[in-house]
Amino acid sequence: MKHIVNTKSGQKLVHFVTPISDSAKISLFVHLLDVIIKTGKYFPIISVCLTGLNLLLAVNDFLTNNIGFAVLNSMFVIGGLIFVIQMRLTDKVHYMEDVPDTIA
Repeated sequence: MKHIVNTKSGQKLVHFVTPISDSAKISLFVHLLDVIIKTGKYFPIISVCLTGLNLLLAVNDFLTNNIGFAVLNSMFVIGGLIFVIQMRLTDKVHYMEDVPDTIA
């Protein structure tokens, strides 16, 4: 157990830190990588869903005469659409680089 002494008040602060084995650290790291890979796999779908949600919020705000938030959500929709289009174009460029030209 590690004791930390506060120099200003002289009080001992006791922190209970349980040691983590190396195999547990590796297991946590593998699990974190798995979550990151799954998030990256579904990232285009997540982006389109958030853009659609902002579109619904913008329409709702325009209908309820809440112009400030309607303009803000509209800007988010425009940014989301630009992002999704750029992501799709970049994906096509990388796909075309990976596929060999077999038609001669």
